[in-house]
Amino acid sequence: MLPPAAALLMGMIGILSDAAATWLSLWVSVMALAVLGYIAYSRKGAKWWMRIVGALSTASFGVVIIIAKAVVTH
Repeated sequence: MLPPAAALLMGMIGILSDAAATWLSLWVSVMALAVLGYIAYSRKGAKWWMRIVGALSTASFGVVIIIAKAVVTH
């Protein structure tokens, strides 16, 4: 996806440190997962609160990956 790649590009050209760019990219990916979850539930015609639950549950998968990265690399 383009937004996480843009965060990594900022690290490559020196706007951010490599570590900051990596973490920013991961969190931008979590936000993208939340948006995709919201859209998926919205297309099913779910009520607003169920859309929020869908966004949070989808984003939680990304948070699990971030936690795994933190555990493995530290």
